[in-house]
Amino acid sequence: MDAEQLDRFVTEDYQRVVAAVTVVCGSVALAEDAVQEAVARALERDRGIRNLAAWVTTVACNETRTRFRRAGRERRALERLAATEGAAPTGLELVDELLVVHQAVARLPRRQRQAVVLRYFLGLDMDTIATEMRIAPGTVKALLHQGRRSLSSDLEPRPSAPPATSPPRRSSSLSAVVEVRP
Repeated sequence: MDAEQLDRFVTEDYQRVVAAVTVVCGSVALAEDAVQEAVARALERDRGIRNLAAWVTTVACNETRTRFRRAGRERRALERLAATEGAAPTGLELVDELLVVHQAVARLPRRQRQAVVLRYFLGLDMDTIATEMRIAPGTVKALLHQGRRSLSSDLEPRPSAPPATSPPRRSSSLSAVVEVRP
């Protein structure tokens, strides 16, 4: 895409595309964000785009759907976490657990860590991860399996003297968020 094509899009099509995406997602702010993200992706593309307005609209709508799915997954994960612990964790508890998870991820071997971050922190799909890491999709699945297994054992509660009055707690929100398969 050249500067002239971008200028034409901004002056002639931008508002119309934002309005269309707003109808799809129901939020002007989210629509503007998604359209800007789509334009940024269009600028990065090597191949030409025949109809920039149509392409940006499609990519922006896909982006809003992805964000809604991600928000739904996050909401369900928090609900599962609250159900396993009896009450919703406080902000400080979440920060503490997130720090523990980040430290555990940092201890993973480089390729497992890269696959875990791309999948669970950035929400990329298997094919995109495979392309980014330049490996086969099956290898991505194996790395994620190994990483989840390592994280599961690393984040399990450590045996210690049980508290006198309270039941044992799970030490990590990751086990409630990521289902570990044997």
